[in-house]
Amino acid sequence: MNGISYYRLKQFDTDGSFHFSNIISINVIKEKNVKFIVYPNPNKGEFTADISGIENNHEVQISLRDEKGATVYDSKFFIQDDNSNKLNIVPESKLPNGLYICTLTLEGIDYHVKVIVN
Repeated sequence: MNGISYYRLKQFDTDGSFHFSNIISINVIKEKNVKFIVYPNPNKGEFTADISGIENNHEVQISLRDEKGATVYDSKFFIQDDNSNKLNIVPESKLPNGLYICTLTLEGIDYHVKVIVN
């Protein structure tokens, strides 16, 4: 269910007695119908991020991290058209060959795509 739900467990012992666990809350945020595609993939260190399914005037962040978790690219921008937004990802310095994780962050939700640079 979308929103905050509360849970606790009831454990029955073999003698018929029972105990309740502490109550915990879970906040579920239903993901939007966001499409996040990176191409070409593999690439030479420069690529395009194609984003769709986001309403106008929403701020999004795109970051690129290497295998060690170091950020090699980071950019924030506002969505201007809810049909499709293409962003050219061009890091300041040439990226070494390897696996990278490109992350789109929208309203606290992260969408990840693996990117291969060769």
